[in-house]
Amino acid sequence: MESYDVVIVGAGIAGTGLAHSLHEECPEKSVLVIEKNELGSNAGHNVRVTFENVIKNHGIPFIHEYKGIKMGFQDEVYFNIEKKMYAVDYRDACSHLLKESGAVLKKEHAMDAGKKTLTTNKSKYGFNFLVDCSGPAFFLRKKLGMPLPFRYWIANLKVLKENSFGLDYLYYMFGEDSFIEEINPLKNSVSYGLWQYSKKVDFRLIRPHGNLLAKKHSINLDGYETRLLCCPVAPALPLVHKNFAFVGDSFGNSPSSCCFGFGVALDTAKMLAEAIKENNLMKYEKDWKKKYLESYIRFLVHKFDSYNNSSFMRGIKNYPSADTVLEKFKKYPEIYYNIFENPTLNVELPSDIKKLFPKKKILFQAYYYLMLKLKYLYQDVLW
Repeated sequence: MESYDVVIVGAGIAGTGLAHSLHEECPEKSVLVIEKNELGSNAGHNVRVTFENVIKNHGIPFIHEYKGIKMGFQDEVYFNIEKKMYAVDYRDACSHLLKESGAVLKKEHAMDAGKKTLTTNKSKYGFNFLVDCSGPAFFLRKKLGMPLPFRYWIANLKVLKENSFGLDYLYYMFGEDSFIEEINPLKNSVSYGLWQYSKKVDFRLIRPHGNLLAKKHSINLDGYETRLLCCPVAPALPLVHKNFAFVGDSFGNSPSSCCFGFGVALDTAKMLAEAIKENNLMKYEKDWKKKYLESYIRFLVHKFDSYNNSSFMRGIKNYPSADTVLEKFKKYPEIYYNIFENPTLNVELPSDIKKLFPKKKILFQAYYYLMLKLKYLYQDVLW
């Protein structure tokens, strides 16, 4: 039986990013990556958008550079964010990271895991540490009966041939009920996605009313292959169990504030690599909580308070509509970018935006904050 210091299940950005970070932090350790399909096979339309700091810090190759983001509501652009953004070929990024890492890749299906042995459809492998990077398959969490994420971004994705959007900006168009129409124009195609924030993975919840900007540009979406994607965005604790650990979507590591989880997955992978270097997995969980947990709870409070409410609750809350809020944000486009780029940033909203919301909002948010604090305490301590 072959044995490795670290066995990684899943060769997406989390798994290959961890392999790369392990090579940088502790190159003497042997690493095996198990992937049942192809590198980056969980990618919906194979294009992800990220920030300049991610490109520079991790040496990720990119395929297109945007001048910024066009933000709006339904089919109307309200303002531009003039900050560079980068389109990345997801599979190429995974391939680059894995090649740089020098890790062994085996195309096998992980079937079961014991304290020191991983069983696949072809063989068995010994390990000191086993890391689940299987994404929303939740391979190890399901095997162990651990808590799973409880909120998701779900997406309906297409790759279009028509491009009437130009090449300078990507589009991020909001709808009601935390719906987003995302458009990434490229030289020879357009990556087009409808995203819905949801309590469950049910792709029927992605309502067709979101094709408004495409319709305005006279783009016919019929006839294009549709891919479905799920991004868990409510982290599930614990992140470590004995000599097992979790990175990326396998514990819900994408920020609930937006769909830009690329950099967060790489940063979390680096945290784990540093902990493995010291043979102390609990360091990873401690470091992640210190940096991320409070900010994730803060964004979840906003989502719980603002979305997936009954019509009765909406009547009580009487919060402003998404277009009303966006209209006010015309004066503060940098706030959105700062939140997208750094999900740990505690942004203080301008007073004129705060005034849009009734004072009773504080009571609802205090309730959700306490509820989530107790939920995470329960997951972490009592599981």
